[in-house]
Amino acid sequence: MDKDQLVSRLQALQKQLSELVSGQDKLTDPAVVALSEEADRLIVELQRNCMKSTVQKRAADKLSCLASAKPPEKTGKQLGAFFLEQP
Repeated sequence: MDKDQLVSRLQALQKQLSELVSGQDKLTDPAVVALSEEADRLIVELQRNCMKSTVQKRAADKLSCLASAKPPEKTGKQLGAFFLEQP
């Protein structure tokens, strides 16, 4: 599922959970626990997707930075003195 689908499903689960809990005395009811566990799985999946996209963005930023870097300067020695050759 993509991010929008995950968020939509999580919101629906939160609504169901809220309605279910309002009619329950115990939060340990199997139906409440099942919905809560499903919501937890979706939250973890959203967090993983977020981390993955953050890592990919950082990698892309590093590559673009390297692509725009100037070539290294050349050094040499001439008549006992060092010099820099600009590209």
